[in-house]
Order: sequence, then C-alpha cells, then structure tokens
Amino acid sequence: MNVQKPAEKTREQSIAEFDARTRKIQQDHPDVDFKSTVIEPTMNLMFDIKETLTEKDRTKHEELISLMLQNTSDPEKAEKYLWEARNYLKPHPEVLKLFDDIYINKRPVSVMISQLHDAINTKPSPLKETQTDTKVSTI
Repeated sequence: MNVQKPAEKTREQSIAEFDARTRKIQQDHPDVDFKSTVIEPTMNLMFDIKETLTEKDRTKHEELISLMLQNTSDPEKAEKYLWEARNYLKPHPEVLKLFDDIYINKRPVSVMISQLHDAINTKPSPLKETQTDTKVSTI
C-alpha cells in the first residue's frame, strides 16, 4: 500500500492562508500592516529555518521557542529559552538576522517578552451592545 504524503505548502501559500486568517485583526487595527510587518517576516523565518537547519536542530529550536511562549509569565525563564533557541541560528547569519528583527527588534528582550505575554493573554473585548429602537406603545 503506497500512502502519499500531502504536498507541502509554499511560502506564498502559507502567507496567503495566514493573511486570510488574520484579516479580522487587520480590520480592527488598520494602522498596522500585519502582512508586511508580521506575517511575511514570520513565515519567511519559519521557511528559512526549515530549509537551513538540520531536522534535529530545527526540532530543538522549535521546542525552545514553544517553551519561551509558554513561559512569558516568567520573563527570566522565557528569555533563557529565547537565547538558547537563538544559539541554533548563529551558524546561519541571514536567518539569525531575521530572527533578531522579529523577536528582538532593537528593544530589550524583557520588553518583547512582556509584549508577547500581553498579546497571548489578551482576551477579546465583549461585543458592544447596540441600541435598538424601542417603540413604546401608548394606550
């Protein structure tokens, strides 16, 4: 029995799908171009890591990034995981630069982790009640 693996998505397909999934966020924040500032750089980093690192190093890097994201409530621990993940990219300067541009972006790591924590833990605001016209009948 020959089982075929589904075809992997291209960068462009992944960017388009992520863009479609985040369209509501974009509408809520029209002042920010999420596609060029968040989606494209993140997808490019993901593909560059996949294409550049060995499977073993990529898996370890992904585990460390996951641990960082899971520990944003403990900034010291999250920062430790970020630097460990970054170490896997040092032999690849182009990928390392993209990583730094996304995660560090000329700000202290503690600030980035705090921003991540806030973003991850932000609850959507409840829908505002709309006023409806009520007719009062008089007898």
